[in-house]
Parts: sequence; structure tokens; C-alpha cells
Amino acid sequence: MPEKTIFEKNLDALKSNHLKNILQRHNITASLQVKNTNGFNLEYNGTLIHNEKSPLGEAISIFNKINNTPTSIQIIYGIGLGYLFQYTAIHSKGTVILYEPNLDILKTAFSLVDFSNELTKNNVYVTHTRDNLGELLRNHMGFDNTPTIHCLPSYRTIFKDTIESEQKALTTLVGSITLDSNYTKSRYYPVTRAIMNNIPYLAKEIPLCEIQDCYKGYTAVVVSAGPTLNENIETLKKYQDNVIILCVGPAYKTLVNAGIKPDFLCIIEDRNCIAQISGLDISDVNLILEPCTNRNFHKLNPKKTFLHISNNLPPNKIWSNIADIDIKEYNSRGTVSYCALNSARILGCSTIILVGQDLAYINSQLYSKDSAYGDLKLIFNEETKKYEVAASDMESYANAVSTDKEKQMEYAKKLLARYNTKITTIKSITGDLIPTEIVYTTFAATISRFTQLYPDRKYINTSMKGAMLNGFENIPLDKALENSARAEKKDFSSLSFNKTEQIITNLENLNNSFADAVKAINDNKKLLSRFKLEYIRHKNLTRDMLATLKKIISNYTWLSINYSQKNQIFDFITKKEQIEFESFLSKSENIDLAAALKIAELQSAYLDNALTNINTIQEIINNDITLLKDI
Repeated sequence: MPEKTIFEKNLDALKSNHLKNILQRHNITASLQVKNTNGFNLEYNGTLIHNEKSPLGEAISIFNKINNTPTSIQIIYGIGLGYLFQYTAIHSKGTVILYEPNLDILKTAFSLVDFSNELTKNNVYVTHTRDNLGELLRNHMGFDNTPTIHCLPSYRTIFKDTIESEQKALTTLVGSITLDSNYTKSRYYPVTRAIMNNIPYLAKEIPLCEIQDCYKGYTAVVVSAGPTLNENIETLKKYQDNVIILCVGPAYKTLVNAGIKPDFLCIIEDRNCIAQISGLDISDVNLILEPCTNRNFHKLNPKKTFLHISNNLPPNKIWSNIADIDIKEYNSRGTVSYCALNSARILGCSTIILVGQDLAYINSQLYSKDSAYGDLKLIFNEETKKYEVAASDMESYANAVSTDKEKQMEYAKKLLARYNTKITTIKSITGDLIPTEIVYTTFAATISRFTQLYPDRKYINTSMKGAMLNGFENIPLDKALENSARAEKKDFSSLSFNKTEQIITNLENLNNSFADAVKAINDNKKLLSRFKLEYIRHKNLTRDMLATLKKIISNYTWLSINYSQKNQIFDFITKKEQIEFESFLSKSENIDLAAALKIAELQSAYLDNALTNINTIQEIINNDITLLKDI
């Protein structure tokens, strides 16, 4: 058997089969030549990629500026002949991701240099797409390891037309993932608590997949509260009987005021935003809620309440397990518009039309002027020379975001402050850059990927002024609906969901399972007391203290791994403190007295919060069981 080529060795070592196939099929078209200056160099369309005097020295100089820790993530933008990538892969203590969107250069490098040893390392990854880079970052980012991006100086010259937009996109991507991570850290316990509190209502609500494909072949219109909603409102009113309308909460007021009755109203927020629909009739509308949606919405009396149990929100596994519900079809990405989009797919609609999905600030508006948040405006501050979000009527906006009269103004100001840290630009359907926020740029990519996941549908975007959404045809609403026929609306009044006995049994078993955790927690609290007494006595780190600390960490490992796998609620309600504790441990290469005291402090916080949260959840479970037995 002939010896494998360098290219074949590198392909064998790649972790991504998708990238292997792409590189095998790719034909190089660019002008690439290897030069021998003071070390081998690669010339791309007449320009040397590496430093002419010392390619390796250049790589070492860049690497020496890197914060090299076990939790660090290094993104190497561009490979060239791989000096920087190879040196970083060999010496990095953390994760290394090579991002090379130019397949000509990537295939050339893989054909000339043997990277197989580096590519097989568990901490080294290669990608050529921004989407895959995002997946890698989501899998490896924690809460204190923001990735750093390193680029050869030559790439800024060679790819000057794209490098700025690429780096901006990467910065936006990292920012978005950081926001998601911080949400996870802070929200797991509140979301879990909300789900548990909602169980008496969830037990009667129907999983949306129970009516899967009920509107097969129909056209759905997903209505969001973007500024162009107002421009389409009369057309939507004209054709409302020809389509299945799924409306998000902030847009409901606009539709009702125009005399439009949506078929489904989607609300996923766990905060109390009941003001979105305050004073509006919902008795003739079907609700689509998440298990964690604020309890006030589950208390409402619509035509029917359906559950979209998003499989990307880990705490939803709690309800999935308790009620034995398969949630694989409930794909979501944490936004109500995506929930409505996926709901339209589950219902079987073959054409899905977006209305008001601008994902940008149009004519200084953030939302439709008649929507719940219509008071928000984008203004240009002449002093700072920056765009800012402001409310034209602050009191009205505060009333819309919260019903808590004492805290609503403070909360509204915090929301505005958040808006103003996230302003950026996005490419519109006309090719211009228009103002938006960071989250929208990520969502634009996410909603575009939806069309790739489910290519068997037709997708239409009717916002002629908003962000470019790949995979969607850009067609005005009147043109999209001009040949539509009347739709036969379904009656779901006879549907029911009843697993009450099973739910009660599972809740009782869950409640009993906390006993093992409470015992382990109390054991560790005793060990912590012993550790603290030893410290008071010796004021130094003794061998006995280290031995006690080792037992504490061993017990914690059992709790956070073995026990958490059996009881997912425990994992969710302790996640914040768990992340903080493990983050510190990962950085502590040597345990001195200061580190030992910090470990004891963090473990104490973990144990105290775990006990408090267990007690709260058990009280909720007991109340759930009582209420369910009375049904």
C-alpha cells in the first residue's frame, strides 16, 4: 500500500467529516506559490503571507502576546503555511480554533505541511465557516474565557475588503455567545423554578406536536413587531382568512387594533410581561407558551393553550421527563419569533411568510409604532456621535415592560441601557448597512439556518427595508398573498391532555430523590467546618487541611456529576455556583493558602444555595402534588 500523502494524513486527522469532504472536492483557483526567503513562505496573488525575514519569528511574537491559560480560547484567523497555527496548537494550554474561510489557502497548506499531530489533539479544531465557528465557541466557552482572535498582518492587506467585516462579525458572534452564557449562568434556577410553579397548568396544556401537520399545505404568516408591520397591516387584514396567523406577544396589540384576529399567539418570556396584552381579548385565540412562560399567561382563558417545549432550553427536560413528552421537534433559539416560526413548521404549513421581521431599526423605530414597545426610538446623539435608543414616552414604556409600579421605571432604564450597549449595523436586503443590535445580527444568521434545516418549505420575507435573511425570498406581502385562497380554520376545543397520575408519581419520586443530595451537602458542610477550625488554629495550610479539602472536592464531584445526572433539577438549581466554583478550580494550578480559602468560600456558597434552592423546589413540588390531586 502506498504511503499516504501529507494531504491525506491531514484529512484523516480532521475532526470534521464535513470539512474533509469539502476539501477533497475543492479545486484551487487562486495563484499560490511557495517561496524560500528566510524560511518557506506562501505567496497569494503576488503577496507574501508570512514575514519575509522570519516567518516562525513572526508566529512566536504573536503567540507570546497571548494569554495562555487552560481556559483560554485562541481563534487563529488564517493559516498561510501554518506557522502561527502550528506553534499555537503545540504550545497552547487552552482551546485552539483555526478559522480559514479561504479554501484555496487551506487546501494548499494541508497539501504542503503535515499538521496531523496537531489536528489529532483534543483541544485543536479547524473550520472554514462562521456558523461552525459559532458552534465550536458555544461548546467551549465558559463565563470567564472570552476568546481572543489572532490574525497574520498580511491578511489585513490581502483581504482588506473582507477582514473588517469578518472581524466585526467574529466580535459580534463572541459577544452574542457571551450574552447567552451569562443568561445560562443567571437564569437556570429562575427558569427551573418557573417551570415547577407552572406544573398544575402544564398538566392540562397540550403539547403542540399533538396537532402536528394539522395545517399541512397551508400558508402561515409569522407576525413580529418590527417597524414595517404597520406598512403591511391593511394587506394582512385583507387576507387574514386565507392564512394561518402566528403572532408574537409585542405585535398582538397592533393586530387587535387593526381588527385582525391571529390564530395563535406565541409568548415565551418567563418575566411578567402581561402588559403586552393587558386589556385585550384573547378568548378567541390559541396560545402557544413555553413551560417556563410567566405564570400569568398560563392562568389565562384562551380558546386553547398549546406548549412549545424548546429542546435547546435544558430546564425544559424537567417537564419532558415528568410528563414523558418527546421534545425533539421543538427546535428553538430562545426568541419568540423563532418559536413562532418553528410552530408554523410543526403545524405543517408549506409556505411561511414573515411580516415585521425587520431585525433592524427602520426610520428610527425599534418596533411597530402601535405595538407594546412602540415608544422606543433610535436617535443620533450629536455629542457622542453615536446612535442611542430612547423612549419618546418613558412612563408609557415603563408601563409596557412591567406591571410592578414601584420598580417598573428602574427596570425600563436598565433595558434601555442594555439596548445602548448592543447597537451595531447589519446588511439590508438592498445591500446597505443599517443600524440594529448585536442580538439581531446573530438571529438573522439563526433564522437563515432554519431554512437550511427544513428546506422542504417555501420561505418569504416581506420586510423590504430590513435585514437580509438568506434562504428567504424578498416579496411584498400583497404580492405574496394575491393568489391565496380561503383557509379552513380548525377547531381544537375537544382536544385534551391528561397524564395527571403519572405526573404526580414522578413528582413524588423526584421529591424523595433529594434526600441523597441533602446528606452529601451536610457531610460537606461538616468537612468545611473542620477546615475552618483548622485554619483558625494554625493560620497556615496544613496537611490535614489539604486532606479535608480533597474530601470536600471529592464529595462535590459526586454531587455535581454522579448525582446531577440522576436528578437534573439539582444540576439546574445549582448551576450558577457550580460554574463559579469549577472556574476557580480550573485556574488553580497550585493550591496555596489563599487558593484553599477561596475554594472553601466558594464551596460554602455552593452548599448553602443548594440547600436553600432544594427547600424551595420541594415546597413547590408538594404544592403541585396537592393541586394536581384536587383536579
